[in-house]
Amino acid sequence: MKPLLLIAALLAINAYAQTFPMLSTTTNRTVTGGVTNLALLNGTNQFEAAKFFTVNKIGTRLLFATNVYIPTIAVVVGDKTNNGDYENVTKLFKVTLPPLLSTNSTVVYSVSSIRTNANSVGPQYVFYVGSNTNFLSNGAAGSGGSGTSVGKTVTAPNTVLFQNWNSYTNQVQGGSAVLINNASSFVDTSSSWELFMGFYVLTTAYTNHNATYSFYEVLSQ
Repeated sequence: MKPLLLIAALLAINAYAQTFPMLSTTTNRTVTGGVTNLALLNGTNQFEAAKFFTVNKIGTRLLFATNVYIPTIAVVVGDKTNNGDYENVTKLFKVTLPPLLSTNSTVVYSVSSIRTNANSVGPQYVFYVGSNTNFLSNGAAGSGGSGTSVGKTVTAPNTVLFQNWNSYTNQVQGGSAVLINNASSFVDTSSSWELFMGFYVLTTAYTNHNATYSFYEVLSQ
């Protein structure tokens, strides 16, 4: 009888051990045993670095997306097209973006906005880049999803912010008001880089700006 009880006890212990979770406090601890899922258990399941797959025509990646609500966009006298003028506009965001993948990459963005009330005049959006908030580009009044009538705006991601011009440190401007007609050193995109976006109005304050902005990197060959 005792041998039977011992066998039953061992079977119960073995069944319990088979379902007991394995705990590990050591990074990439080696697990011995069969080959099934062993690579996953041993810490080799890492994501690849970001890259494009040109053979498969995959050349776009999302850099950043955000929802923005600003009750009031303030009046500012004069266009804010100088380096450092970000301090003088109504700020939407400052974000650090990852290094771009190509010396010919283009950064584009899309806008989805909802306007719950009418405004007499639309604000102008403005972009700055880099640690010195170098002025990059601005748009016409009422652009950037900030129309004057009640409604919504949804744009495809085809508005060009800038394009690397055969270099990580030289870019050509996008936007509707291009002030420099050749490549210029706006920001170093070979490492993480800062992007700033704001709005300003020249005459009358703008209320209830509610929008989503999405920024993408597109490979240009």
